[in-house]
Amino acid sequence: MEEKLVLGLISLPIISFGLCANILSICIFTHRVMRGSPINWYLAVLSCSDTIILFSAFFVLALPRLGEYLMVWWATSFRYIF
Repeated sequence: MEEKLVLGLISLPIISFGLCANILSICIFTHRVMRGSPINWYLAVLSCSDTIILFSAFFVLALPRLGEYLMVWWATSFRYIF
């Protein structure tokens, strides 16, 4: 049960924060003023790759555990309804 909680529920806000921060970084590093330096392009591509890794971490780690947690919740709440 602890593994479901840690991987499913606690990782979700961490992944969400990381996605928001990476999207903000991409917007900053690809801004018209920042496009001139090659290091900014490197950092923008790094933010894109981090975003892809966070998306895959969500689908591999958090989503299955969250589905199991919601399945248990649905089964218990459905039992009380009927």
